[in-house]
Amino acid sequence: MENTEIVTAKSEFLKFIKYLEKSYKPWYSKNVARSLNLWYVCQSLSILCGFATAILAAFSDKEFFSSIGKVLMIIIPTIGSLAATIILQFRIFDLWQLREKGRVTIEKMISMGFQLYASNKTEQEYSELHKEFIEQTYKLEEQKTQFFQLSSANSILKFEKS
Repeated sequence: MENTEIVTAKSEFLKFIKYLEKSYKPWYSKNVARSLNLWYVCQSLSILCGFATAILAAFSDKEFFSSIGKVLMIIIPTIGSLAATIILQFRIFDLWQLREKGRVTIEKMISMGFQLYASNKTEQEYSELHKEFIEQTYKLEEQKTQFFQLSSANSILKFEKS
């Protein structure tokens, strides 16, 4: 028995919308949460380590400082600095914003896609919609790629002789 399902532009458009819903939507949702959680943890750790160091320095006496206090005064600020460096070097907040923008865009595309699927359009119109949705998806992918480029035309310092 052969599968005699007729492939139409409308059915292909629906497949693509379902693909976005099953693949892109969960990926963006998971990565938004991951980025935001990492930002909260690193930001909180950085602030807490700063306060802990200040309190430790204010209330430590010579005896405490000569035993474990000296080690704590090195380790605690180091942890705080490492957390702050992770936030800055990996641009965690910017990454979260990029992921959130992508998540919202995908949600919008899915909603609009189902709405457009339910409308009464010609095969040519569904074909054009499908193409447009694919292009929008590629634009999202390009944004991710641009974000992760180590150097861009805007970030390279150019020195000119005066």
